[in-house]
Amino acid sequence: MKLKLNKDAGIVKRIQDLIDSFYNTKAGMSGRKLTAFALILMMYHVHMNHVDNTNAVDVLWVDAILVLLLLGIITVQNLIELKNGSAQKNDQGNADESQK
Repeated sequence: MKLKLNKDAGIVKRIQDLIDSFYNTKAGMSGRKLTAFALILMMYHVHMNHVDNTNAVDVLWVDAILVLLLLGIITVQNLIELKNGSAQKNDQGNADESQK
Protein backbone atom coordinates (compact mmCIF):
# COMPACT_ATOMS: atom_id res chain seq x y z
CA MET A 1 0.00 0.00 0.00
CA LYS A 2 1.57 3.24 -1.09
CA LEU A 3 0.44 6.52 0.39
CA LYS A 4 -0.29 9.21 -2.20
CA LEU A 5 0.54 12.75 -1.13
CA ASN A 6 0.87 16.06 -2.94
CA LYS A 7 4.61 16.30 -3.70
CA ASP A 8 4.64 20.08 -4.19
CA ALA A 9 5.07 20.91 -0.51
CA GLY A 10 8.55 20.39 1.00
CA ILE A 11 7.48 18.77 4.26
CA VAL A 12 5.04 16.50 2.46
CA LYS A 13 7.82 15.37 0.10
CA ARG A 14 10.06 14.55 3.07
CA ILE A 15 7.30 12.51 4.67
CA GLN A 16 6.72 10.68 1.38
CA ASP A 17 10.47 9.99 1.10
CA LEU A 18 10.48 8.65 4.65
CA ILE A 19 7.55 6.33 3.89
CA ASP A 20 9.12 5.22 0.58
CA SER A 21 12.31 4.28 2.44
CA PHE A 22 10.56 1.30 3.99
CA TYR A 23 9.84 -0.25 0.59
CA ASN A 24 12.43 -2.21 -1.35
CA THR A 25 12.68 0.31 -4.20
CA LYS A 26 15.03 3.10 -5.25
CA ALA A 27 12.59 5.74 -4.05
CA GLY A 28 13.04 7.21 -0.62
CA MET A 29 16.00 8.11 1.56
CA SER A 30 19.26 6.24 1.98
CA GLY A 31 20.25 4.33 5.07
CA ARG A 32 22.81 6.99 5.97
CA LYS A 33 20.12 9.70 5.93
CA LEU A 34 17.77 7.58 8.01
CA THR A 35 20.55 6.87 10.52
CA ALA A 36 21.35 10.56 10.78
CA PHE A 37 17.65 11.33 11.25
CA ALA A 38 17.36 8.74 14.03
CA LEU A 39 20.49 10.14 15.70
CA ILE A 40 19.08 13.66 15.63
CA LEU A 41 15.83 12.44 17.21
CA MET A 42 17.77 10.61 19.95
CA MET A 43 19.96 13.64 20.61
CA TYR A 44 16.89 15.86 20.84
CA HIS A 45 15.27 13.51 23.36
CA VAL A 46 18.40 13.29 25.50
CA HIS A 47 18.99 17.04 25.42
CA MET A 48 15.41 17.89 26.36
CA ASN A 49 15.00 15.31 29.13
CA HIS A 50 18.39 14.53 30.64
CA VAL A 51 20.77 17.48 30.20
CA ASP A 52 21.33 20.07 32.89
CA ASN A 53 24.21 22.33 33.95
CA THR A 54 26.10 19.50 35.65
CA ASN A 55 26.44 17.22 32.61
CA ALA A 56 26.15 19.54 29.59
CA VAL A 57 29.85 19.33 28.61
CA ASP A 58 29.86 15.53 28.84
CA VAL A 59 26.76 15.30 26.63
CA LEU A 60 28.34 17.60 24.05
CA TRP A 61 31.44 15.36 23.92
CA VAL A 62 29.26 12.29 23.39
CA ASP A 63 27.32 14.12 20.67
CA ALA A 64 30.52 15.10 18.87
CA ILE A 65 31.96 11.57 19.03
CA LEU A 66 28.72 10.02 17.74
CA VAL A 67 28.53 12.45 14.83
CA LEU A 68 32.18 11.86 13.91
CA LEU A 69 31.76 8.08 14.14
CA LEU A 70 28.62 8.03 12.02
CA LEU A 71 30.15 10.28 9.38
CA GLY A 72 33.22 8.04 9.25
CA ILE A 73 35.65 10.82 10.13
CA ILE A 74 37.05 8.76 13.01
CA THR A 75 36.86 5.03 13.68
CA VAL A 76 36.52 2.95 16.81
CA GLN A 77 40.13 1.85 16.26
CA ASN A 78 41.21 5.53 16.40
CA LEU A 79 39.39 5.93 19.72
CA ILE A 80 41.02 2.80 21.17
CA GLU A 81 44.49 3.96 20.10
CA LEU A 82 43.85 7.39 21.59
CA LYS A 83 42.65 5.88 24.87
CA ASN A 84 45.58 3.46 25.16
CA GLY A 85 48.14 6.08 24.12
CA SER A 86 49.71 3.86 21.45
CA ALA A 87 52.78 5.01 19.50
CA GLN A 88 52.29 7.85 17.07
CA LYS A 89 52.67 6.93 13.41
CA ASN A 90 54.48 8.82 10.69
CA ASP A 91 53.13 9.43 7.18
CA GLN A 92 54.01 5.92 5.99
CA GLY A 93 51.99 4.32 8.82
CA ASN A 94 55.05 2.87 10.57
CA ALA A 95 55.90 3.51 14.19
CA ASP A 96 58.10 6.57 14.55
CA GLU A 97 61.74 5.47 15.06
CA SER A 98 62.54 8.44 17.28
CA GLN A 99 60.22 7.12 19.97
CA LYS A 100 62.26 3.94 20.54
